Amino acid sequence: EKGLCVERILRWRNTAGGVQLRVRWLGFEACDDTWEPLETLFEDVPELIQEYVAKFPHDEVLQEAFATVSLHRE
Repeated sequence: EKGLCVERILRWRNTAGGVQLRVRWLGFEACDDTWEPLETLFEDVPELIQEYVAKFPHDEVLQEAFATVSLHRE
């Protein structure tokens, strides 16, 4: 079964349900961008998530959310 491929992560937000990332899907336009839970994307593209989060070393909310999903994956 084929799924969608992440082209890039555009931005992030903190919601009551947790951190979400705005995703541009490969082969799709901006109008097709979606907000996806950090946990879900980390399962599928952990290296891409790690690279994105590394761009925000001083953002405590994002770093804490990333650390939490990283620990649960081990």
